Amino acid sequence: MWTIFHTEASLGWGGQEIRILSESMGMRERGHRIIIIAPSSSFLSKKADQQGFEVIPVSFERKDHLLNYFKILKLIEDKKPNFINTHSSKDSWVVSLAARFSKYKPFLIRTRHLSTPVAQNVMGSLIYKWLPHKIITTGKTIKKQLIERNSVSADKITSIPTGIDLNLFSPNNTYKNIRNELSLPDQTPLVGMVSVLRSWKGHNYFIEAAGLISQKLHDVKFLIVGDGPQKENLNRLIKEKELSDIIFFTGHRDDVPNIMAS
Repeated sequence: MWTIFHTEASLGWGGQEIRILSESMGMRERGHRIIIIAPSSSFLSKKADQQGFEVIPVSFERKDHLLNYFKILKLIEDKKPNFINTHSSKDSWVVSLAARFSKYKPFLIRTRHLSTPVAQNVMGSLIYKWLPHKIITTGKTIKKQLIERNSVSADKITSIPTGIDLNLFSPNNTYKNIRNELSLPDQTPLVGMVSVLRSWKGHNYFIEAAGLISQKLHDVKFLIVGDGPQKENLNRLIKEKELSDIIFFTGHRDDVPNIMAS
C-alpha cells in the first residue's frame, strides 16, 4: 500500500479538482492511502471530506508560505508519503521545496492541468524542470508545449488524459431531460458547452457560433453549463448580440450526466 499526498491550492470546483477527487477514489479502491491537503474553504476539501478522505487544511496563501513550508515538512516526516502530487502553482512551490529538503524523500509529481503557457524564466524552470521527479499532463498538447516552449525533457513527462466514469456516463442509464426544466419541446435540438466560465475556455467562440447557426436553424437552442469569473462578461456579450432568447445559462450543475444525455 502506498501513501499518496494530493495538494491543491485552488478554492474552486472544476475539471482539475474533480479529477483529483476521482483519481483519489480510484486509488483508494485499489488499497492505497490518500491524504488531501487543501484550504479548508475549498470545494475539494469539503467534497473530499464528504467522501471520507483524510483532509488536512493548509491555506497556501503567499503570506503563509514560510509557516506552510514547515507544516508540510512535518506532515512528510509524520505521514511518510511514497508520492506527493501537486496541482497548482501556489501549492507546488511550498510542497515541492519541502519534499526536496525533507529527510524522508517522497517521489514528487507535478500534474499540469492547464493549456495556458508556463513562464519561460528561472521560476518556471524550477517548478517544472528541476523540482519534480515526474510531470503528468492531462493532454498531449500540454506535454508538447512543455517540451518545445520550456525545454522540459520528454522523458520526464507522461500524458494521462482525464478518464470518464462509465457508471455515470452510460447509455444504459435513465436520464432526466433538461428540456423539461427549460420548458422546451422534447424535439428541440440542443447544443451545449460544459465548463468553468474562464477566459481561455472559448465561450466567446461558442456564442459567436450560436449566432451564426441560429440564422439558418431557427429552432436550435444553446446551453452554457457552469459558473465562474467570466459570467458577467458572457452575459453582456449575449445581450449585445441579441441572443438571450436562444442561449440559456444553467449555472453550476452537479447532474452533468443528465445534461450531456440531453
